[in-house]
Amino acid sequence: MNLIINLFRTITQREFSKNVSILVIGTIIAQLIPFAFTPFFARLYKPEDFGLFAFLLAITNPLSIITSLRYDMTIVLAEDNDERDNLLFFSYLFTLLTAVVTFFALLIIIFKTTFFEAYITNLRQVWFFIPFLMVCQGFFTSNNFWLQRQKEFKKIAINKILQTLSISLATFLIGYFLLVDSGLILGYAIGWFVLLNVSSYWVFKEAKIRVKGQITNFNLLKRYKEFPLYNLVPALINNISLSIPIFVISQKFSQSDLGYFNMTRLLFLTPLSILGSAISQVLYEKVFSWVKGKEQILTKLTEIFIWLLAIALLAIIAVYTVSSPFLKNFLGEKWGFSAHLGKIYFLGIVFQWLFLSVSTVLPALNKIKWLSYWQILYFIIISAITFLKMNSIEEYVFYLCVAEVISNAILAFIIFIAIKEYEKKIA
Repeated sequence: MNLIINLFRTITQREFSKNVSILVIGTIIAQLIPFAFTPFFARLYKPEDFGLFAFLLAITNPLSIITSLRYDMTIVLAEDNDERDNLLFFSYLFTLLTAVVTFFALLIIIFKTTFFEAYITNLRQVWFFIPFLMVCQGFFTSNNFWLQRQKEFKKIAINKILQTLSISLATFLIGYFLLVDSGLILGYAIGWFVLLNVSSYWVFKEAKIRVKGQITNFNLLKRYKEFPLYNLVPALINNISLSIPIFVISQKFSQSDLGYFNMTRLLFLTPLSILGSAISQVLYEKVFSWVKGKEQILTKLTEIFIWLLAIALLAIIAVYTVSSPFLKNFLGEKWGFSAHLGKIYFLGIVFQWLFLSVSTVLPALNKIKWLSYWQILYFIIISAITFLKMNSIEEYVFYLCVAEVISNAILAFIIFIAIKEYEKKIA
């Protein structure tokens, strides 16, 4: 336990650690805000509304990865301010181009083809928001990397909080005063638009983007070509993996079932994600310092993992004993089915949380490729269960739970092998 306490104390000892501390606090507050609003959303909106909202996110989240072709990540690597602003310009440019291409592709899909017939009804309700959100998210992500380049970590933390606060407030006000079924989607779009404007204000107080001259500076694109070539596909695959269950449920089951499943994810995964996000960010910095000092890390990580396992066991006991009555009081009677799905899925959620929380060990050990290979394997496993015969959403959620357990057990094995290889090298 002392190691856990010391682990979190280290985040205030150095400049980098203080920056991590700011980001961790911002992340925790940002994730708590929508969770606090959930009881109000559950009473203002129907399961079908949550289902349609989940369908929109299943499309926009993967697309947000490709908007800038990952050139947004290169902004922090810029050698000087001119290069920094050049890369920001190209990130904006690619974001606009991919959004325009997506806009016309959606028009063709909806009105000229039958390839996605199973999803056409939902697409017709949300298609206009997709390119709009791509622009908002792409520009905002580029702005955030620009702020990171400037070491404006407080502003990044404020952005995280403002993101969830503006979305939650807009969603609540629309649902309460306007009584609009699409309030979840409208609130989400309004929140992102507010966030885009705030982050752009901070950036353009200093950034100097001159289109003339920058548009011909293609040497930068060549210098950082490894980002679209090698980072884009693994990141996209990882996000698509998270969206696959939404598409499967949308196709095979009802919109209400999709809403119940989305609420299950929100309520059972979010609390653990808050803790996992903090642990992973702090653990990365700590493991990196251990590796730099050529210290043995298996014993230290084992002690940390034991405490994480104890937390997981307490969470499992709570879910299987008190989750149903608690959620019915917390959200209302109509959401009891989400608690039922949560009990089926929760073991998979726990495995996901346990091993993804410590997966930052791999980048710290310079094994980022191993993590990318696992992401591809995870995608294959999640995709494979789509072809299994299932008669109800409960069956699919059970298969999904098994897939999470298997894939994350493989991740645990990969982490163990990486640690043993490292310790053998320094012995």
